[in-house]
Amino acid sequence: MGAKLKPLTAEAVATPDAASPEPALWSARLASPSDLGAESPALRLQDHLRRSLEAAPQDNWSARRTLAFVVATCSAFWIATALLFQLVARALG
Repeated sequence: MGAKLKPLTAEAVATPDAASPEPALWSARLASPSDLGAESPALRLQDHLRRSLEAAPQDNWSARRTLAFVVATCSAFWIATALLFQLVARALG
């Protein structure tokens, strides 16, 4: 079978053993342009998302407009539900 990895301890994280035949266990981190494989799809996606979020317009709705949307949406849902119940009751009754 495969080689078993040693459990991760604070000492192993603080001082990785470069001469060890077993790979060191490191926590995940964001890739940086200085990493090998800098032309990876993950880095391109990170860069695309960063540029998209910086350029995104900040046109938030006002509280009044948000409340009106919630009231209208919930009202439409409950009216449709009541009509559906009436329709089912007529079909069964």
